[in-house]
Amino acid sequence: MDVSHFKNGRTECVRPVSEESLAFVGTLLQEKPSSEALDAALVEHKARIKACKLGQGPNRHLLGLKLLAAKKGGELPEIYKDEGYQTFTTDFLSTSTVGDNSTVVNFAFAPTSVGGLGINYTITPEGWLYTVSHTQEQQEKVNTFVNSLKVGGKNLLEFLNA
Repeated sequence: MDVSHFKNGRTECVRPVSEESLAFVGTLLQEKPSSEALDAALVEHKARIKACKLGQGPNRHLLGLKLLAAKKGGELPEIYKDEGYQTFTTDFLSTSTVGDNSTVVNFAFAPTSVGGLGINYTITPEGWLYTVSHTQEQQEKVNTFVNSLKVGGKNLLEFLNA
């Protein structure tokens, strides 16, 4: 997420997976989608976006501290060696969009983590457009992912249009 309104500009990571989003996806997978579960997921996601816009996202703060520690020299603090931190800062799915009503409809970017995927998504009048960047070794799994994305998108649209 762009938070360039801060001095020197920067980005922050919005983590879309929450208990609420998982609960909604669970209802969708069980073919019993719930408006209440969707509303709860959206409320949580908006709260995370707001926190990031206010500079309260944890990722770039921790990265800044890590870079300062590295610049200072010596051994990095233990938190940066912790498995939880490694998991927290690894983005298997890194997504981006420029929103709708833009002259930029499609773009690609490299995955931000080894073994991950870089995904651009754009909403057009005709539907959703995705660009998925990956390594050649991932092609088979990416095909499965893209097919699942199509099925999930279809199920979501059917629910939203019901």
